[in-house]
Amino acid sequence: MEASSGDPLLNSLCQFDLWWCMIAELHADHDKFGMEFYPNFAVFFGHRTEPAVDTIATDSTARAAAFPSSPRSDVVSALKTVVEAARRESLNQGFHTEIKLSVSAAGFINGEDVSQA
Repeated sequence: MEASSGDPLLNSLCQFDLWWCMIAELHADHDKFGMEFYPNFAVFFGHRTEPAVDTIATDSTARAAAFPSSPRSDVVSALKTVVEAARRESLNQGFHTEIKLSVSAAGFINGEDVSQA
């Protein structure tokens, strides 16, 4: 049985997973081979996770609380890595559930000056 698109528990779990992947990527030992995280949220529709991406992109207070010792450039890089890994995994699993970036999130990832960020 497929959960409704507005299922708050599943949406929260997907968003939590994205935050966890971000933290893992930001603290990864990049000398190792492979990823330090697995984007479990990738097999669910992207709309479930998009609010977390938007929060990371637009809320500097939330970013500072979640990633206190990470410069903005590292957060941008980690978000690119996590979103791309999720896109690849979604396609590898036969799903096409990628996250659709809002204008603000795309601007953040592309290094554009987003006034709220």
